[in-house]
Amino acid sequence: MADDIRALADEYFEYTNAEEPTTAHMRGDYRYMDRFEDLSRSAEDARIARLREFAARARSFEDRSLSSDDLTTKETLVWDAETAAAVAETRQSEFFVDPTFGLHVVLQVYTPQMTVPQPEHAEMMVAKYRSIAAAIDQLTERHPTLAAHLDNCVRTGTYCSYRPDPLLRVDWSF
Repeated sequence: MADDIRALADEYFEYTNAEEPTTAHMRGDYRYMDRFEDLSRSAEDARIARLREFAARARSFEDRSLSSDDLTTKETLVWDAETAAAVAETRQSEFFVDPTFGLHVVLQVYTPQMTVPQPEHAEMMVAKYRSIAAAIDQLTERHPTLAAHLDNCVRTGTYCSYRPDPLLRVDWSF
């Protein structure tokens, strides 16, 4: 039984690494560094369902059959999966339109933290940057006002920059 809860915890950790490739990358796990998070609504819905499934599978272990360490593993897995699902259900990806904490700001903080320790990792970063563009497209499908704003303010090429028009007032409504 103990091996089963540990295997489930390992499976959950691998799942979260694959679903959150930027977090995995910043932890030093470079297997997923060629990807960026999928911000589409369908991916978010699938993630919520999978997280709830992990929590249910962990809950199915009988407490009395687990050591105290394994019980802690079970309770931590249930808490983490349920919390992540509940947060995802708030649809925070749609708040990436926030002019103060949006994706355009987060990327400026995350990008310098994403290490490239080997030459082959540099190739993977090119793919990651391409998938960031796909994530922006996914956000624009979810929020057309953001799409228009990003079209006017984001410049790409050798460098990527966010340059909002200081004379244009954007009135965000949700």
